[in-house]
Amino acid sequence: NGIVLKTSARNRNNYRTELGSIFQVLKNNELVAENYIQSIPVLKSKTERNKVYTLKQQQNIFEYLEKQDQLLLLFIKFVSYSFIRPIEVCRLKIKDIDIIDKKVYVKAKNKKVKIKIIPEILLNLLPDLSNCDPEHFLFTPYEIGGEWNVPERDKRNYYSKRFKKVKDHFNLGKEYGLYSYRHTFI
Repeated sequence: NGIVLKTSARNRNNYRTELGSIFQVLKNNELVAENYIQSIPVLKSKTERNKVYTLKQQQNIFEYLEKQDQLLLLFIKFVSYSFIRPIEVCRLKIKDIDIIDKKVYVKAKNKKVKIKIIPEILLNLLPDLSNCDPEHFLFTPYEIGGEWNVPERDKRNYYSKRFKKVKDHFNLGKEYGLYSYRHTFI
C-alpha cells in the first residue's frame, strides 16, 4: 500500500509480481507453506500513455526549437530518429557514438547494451566529435561533449524541465513529453 501511495497502482502490481515469484521459489523449495502473495489482488491501473504528437505539432515544435534551443532539438531528434528513451540519451557518452560504422551503443533498460544504427538524418546533425573526450557525455546542459557529473535521473529531469517551457509555449498537457517523441516516430 505504501508503494501505491508513493507511485502508482502499476508499480505496486509489478512489486506484487516480483514478490510472488520469490515466494513461489520458496514454496517450491518447501521453505514456506504457502505463496500468500498470490492472494493479494491486482489493482486496476490506468495507464498514462505518452500521447503521440500530430505532424503539425511536431513540425511547429521543431521550427520553434530551431530558433530557441538547438541543443534540446538535437536531444529530441536523438529520441525521435533512434527510437531510444530520453534516459538512454542522457547515458550516451562520446565513445558510444561510432560515426564510421554509423552505430550507437545504448545502455538500455531491458539489456546491457543495444546497438542501433544511426540514421543518416541524425548523422548529418552531429558536430565533429573527433576532438571530444570519449568519456564525456554526449549531452550536457550547454554543449555536446562535456562533463556532467549528476545522477542520470537528474539529467533526464533537467531535459524534461527544459522541454516544459516548450510545452507551456504550445499549451500542451502533461500527457505530452519527451518520451512521446519515441512513440510518435515509431
